[in-house]
Amino acid sequence: MEKFKGFKLKQGDLKASRSKWKYDVFLNFRGEDIRKNFVSHLYKRLCDEGIITFKDDHSLETGQSISEALPKEIGESRILIIIFSKNYVSSTWCLNELVQILECKKAGRQIALPIFYNVTPGQVRKQCGDFREAFAVHEEHFKENIEKVERWRAAMTEAANLKGWELQHREESEFIEEIVKDIISKLEQFSSDIPKGLVGMESRIEKMRSYLDMGQSNKVKIIGVCGMGGIGKTTIASVVYKQMCSKFEGSSFLADVREASKRYDGLVSLQSKLLSAILNRDVKVHDVHKGTEDIRKKLRSKKVLVILDDVDEVKQLECLIGKRDENWFGEGSRIIITTRNRHLLDQHGVDDAYMLEELEVDEAFELFFLNAFKNDCPTLDHVMLSVQFLRYASGLPLALSVLGSYLYAKSIEEWKSALEKLKEIPNEEILKKLEISLDGLDETEKKIFLDIACFFNGADENYVTKVLESCGFYPKTGIRELINRSLLTISDKTVWMHDLLQEMGRDIVRRECTKCGQRSRIWLYEDLDHVLTNDTSCVCHNGRQSISAKGFTKMKCLRLLILQIEHNFEGLEYLSNELRYLEWREYPFKSFPSTFQPNKLVELHMPHSNLKNFLKAIKPVESLKIINLSFSTKLIKTPDFSKFPNLEELNLQGCTKLVEVHQSIGVLTRLVSLNMQDCKNLVNLPDGVWNLQSLEIVNLGGCSKLLKRLGLVARQMWCFTAFPSLMHLDLSYCNLPEGAIPNDMSCLQLLEYLNLSGNPILSIPSSICQLSKLKGLYLYDCTELKTLPDLPSNIERLSTSNCTSLRTLPPLVQLCKLENFQCSNCKSLQSVPDLPSSVQHLKMENCTALETLPNLFEKHNVEKNFFISFSNCSKLKYCQSKISVGFTWLRSYLLWLYEVRKLLKLQESSPSEAEFEENFFLNEAKIILQTRIPAATSLPCFYICFPGSTIPEWFKYQGEEGELRIKLPPDEDWGKIAGFAVCCVVEDGNVIKDNEWQIAVVIEGKQVSCWGNRVPAGASQVTSDHLSLFFQVNFFRFFQVNNHRESNRECTPTELLLNFWPEGKIKNCGIRIVHDEEIEEMIRLNKALEDMGKVEEEDN
Repeated sequence: MEKFKGFKLKQGDLKASRSKWKYDVFLNFRGEDIRKNFVSHLYKRLCDEGIITFKDDHSLETGQSISEALPKEIGESRILIIIFSKNYVSSTWCLNELVQILECKKAGRQIALPIFYNVTPGQVRKQCGDFREAFAVHEEHFKENIEKVERWRAAMTEAANLKGWELQHREESEFIEEIVKDIISKLEQFSSDIPKGLVGMESRIEKMRSYLDMGQSNKVKIIGVCGMGGIGKTTIASVVYKQMCSKFEGSSFLADVREASKRYDGLVSLQSKLLSAILNRDVKVHDVHKGTEDIRKKLRSKKVLVILDDVDEVKQLECLIGKRDENWFGEGSRIIITTRNRHLLDQHGVDDAYMLEELEVDEAFELFFLNAFKNDCPTLDHVMLSVQFLRYASGLPLALSVLGSYLYAKSIEEWKSALEKLKEIPNEEILKKLEISLDGLDETEKKIFLDIACFFNGADENYVTKVLESCGFYPKTGIRELINRSLLTISDKTVWMHDLLQEMGRDIVRRECTKCGQRSRIWLYEDLDHVLTNDTSCVCHNGRQSISAKGFTKMKCLRLLILQIEHNFEGLEYLSNELRYLEWREYPFKSFPSTFQPNKLVELHMPHSNLKNFLKAIKPVESLKIINLSFSTKLIKTPDFSKFPNLEELNLQGCTKLVEVHQSIGVLTRLVSLNMQDCKNLVNLPDGVWNLQSLEIVNLGGCSKLLKRLGLVARQMWCFTAFPSLMHLDLSYCNLPEGAIPNDMSCLQLLEYLNLSGNPILSIPSSICQLSKLKGLYLYDCTELKTLPDLPSNIERLSTSNCTSLRTLPPLVQLCKLENFQCSNCKSLQSVPDLPSSVQHLKMENCTALETLPNLFEKHNVEKNFFISFSNCSKLKYCQSKISVGFTWLRSYLLWLYEVRKLLKLQESSPSEAEFEENFFLNEAKIILQTRIPAATSLPCFYICFPGSTIPEWFKYQGEEGELRIKLPPDEDWGKIAGFAVCCVVEDGNVIKDNEWQIAVVIEGKQVSCWGNRVPAGASQVTSDHLSLFFQVNFFRFFQVNNHRESNRECTPTELLLNFWPEGKIKNCGIRIVHDEEIEEMIRLNKALEDMGKVEEEDN
């Protein structure tokens, strides 16, 4: 902060500091060799593309010394190109530049890429031929300073190991185009590295990346980022996380650890999030001790990136990443901890601690101007006052953003008034300085700010909006204004407030009164307990353990009550009639207090309550829109709905003692959603239900007694004609007899979801094909259903499982959007028609009469997880199924994978392995891997299961049971392996449930990486031996193997380990290493298909 004391405006300070990169590309080359040909052409093409390139005879100002300018230009260039040519080494100028280029690269700020022009990497690395002669001259000339020559030699070797571009015998024009295209790609990546508006962060982010020491160290590194609140710790960590997460096998960003740990399930929830993010599946942790064991066991061989944001206790670290001397993660893992407490980092024993400092003066100016003036041109008066505001912000990014946003578009008088307020606040009280940003907000916007600070930081945006709307706060406009003032952000549909601003908001509430009961908001259990026992309040949130309910009697102004934790209350005598939003899970009382007349209530949520009778309102509660009493198993009747005429959602799911619905339900003309699923004793719906024209969602699934008492006409009317707005209809397990579904279904033109499962119907009306918007049709457990009519073409999910009488299926190939088809246990089905190429999940287990399968198409969409199972389909004809089916689908998968590889340019002429990690997720490839694929480090899962007992010879390596160790040939080219085809035989009589398997790479006797998958294969017991076929993409080459190569260590994998962990017993297993050549020459695979199909047929 000292740098801002006595600061005065100087000429040039008003210019926004531009990026530190003056040049995009720096060319290092030997002029006499290639200046007038290759370099000239390359330079022109770069300039044609708008790439600012430094070349000595074009970029130096007149009269400027080359030797003086070059070091500065190297440091100001984003990409450093080294062009090795025949006479390169004869120039000490080139060699000095080379040393500096590599130093810049090591600092993590820039990229260095070599071009080998009519020389080979081997010649450069070994310094033979002309290079040897040139070095002999240097050794003679510099014999008094031989260390300099050794540095040059080491630099040559290091640069040669960076695999860049090699001309060899190619056309120069084609070669130059390839180089320019790659440089453009890299520059595009850099332009999106750091979001706009993060002034001054670029150098700090680069520094942080240098601490990660990627490619230089294979040990687990823990880096701490320390500094005061608002200085940019989280911002830096999040940008680095986005830049680097693709280089790891798994990654997790745990935000706001300090605040999350305070919740009742804090550490357990954080452990679950950590495991789920890295393993790419939902993982539940039930206690902290089990969580620590799971993290240690499941992640110990994975290279991971973990960010722990805003940690304030060592215990948090010990529960999430273990003690420093414990090995919870695989080699090459990186852990980043952000904290305000330097001592905490020392206690844990981090490898490096990055102490963040305030912004420099020019950076502070730029950030403040960006927020205070946007694109406007400031007056001189505004500029002069800006100097004083900068002194108060003291280089703190958060304060500069908030104060600048507050002052935007305000008059000079308003600026002066704000400045006077700041002068009254001591320098150290940054929270009070930020508080000025609330001036100018209207009362509603201030209430929104304080409610989010106290209750909703980190909550779902829709949930926050809904709650605040119930309070009459117009949150959409209010939240937008808070975002404009830099007081709030929305990220991934989550509301986020900087912890310093949250602290400021809570401090405002604390200062309202020394007695917590007289404050407007309560968010801590200790305060709530005190208030309920002794005092009054206006808003409270979350309770724990045993609490007296009598204290609510004093809370006359309570407008928002959210109790989400199990607790024991006694003696509820009063609830405030001022309540707008009431959420009380497991409400323990049988009824509401007799005095409760919430005339302002908008939403009432009481799932799993003990209520027997609902609210008896004296006057209509016209504001009430939502009633949720789901799973209130003691509720026996509903209220008089005429008291709630504007109700939009009614959720009575799981109210198993509910027998009837009040006759007044017909007045709810605005009702959009009616959920009465599993009201198993409901026997009556009043006639007024037919008046509910606005209904979009109706769920009566499991109301098995309801429709028995309705006449046929009423049943038909109920199902369809009464509700023209219907989008979601669930009548599963309602005992619908044949004829209950009317022949004409065309009136349901908006219907998207139809569930008729578990009903004794014989057929579906042919008019269903007219439902053009239908996406999901569920007919499982319709055991009397014999046939299906033609279906609408937009269906995405179809289930006919357990339709044991179903004999035939309609044409399905025209269902061009069908992704998920479940047809298991259809024991009368003998054949399946052709399927559309959109299918991703096909499950046909226990179809014991099935003899033929559809023709499996040449081109299949495999951009998502792919699963197919024919387990226990014992009558399948071998010539059409089993191995040939499996390999046809595998062939489609490999062809698609090859197209991705071409897209990603994984050719020998591509940039070096060291830079490949940075190039891999760019452009079209980035789009594929981030938008179409669930995890950035995992291409879609491929799995198929069918009857069979022999692993084909095509799987070169085979072993007994579920474990296989493979010695790899020393000449195996790891970079040309596309992936691994894996096969196993599950023994007759075992249950195929969750197949989990893993491939591990062994280098120098150490397991350096492991990959695998977990396939949820159902839970069927196989009646014969079964083959399971998987495919795993070779991602090893993008991770640890590269790290070994960059650190100049011998990195050739020597072994592969294959392990299966299924529910059932594995008889044997096999693996084939699939090379790129095999995919390119798929004709050979087709031949193998035919041969293996015959072998399998003979075997059976």
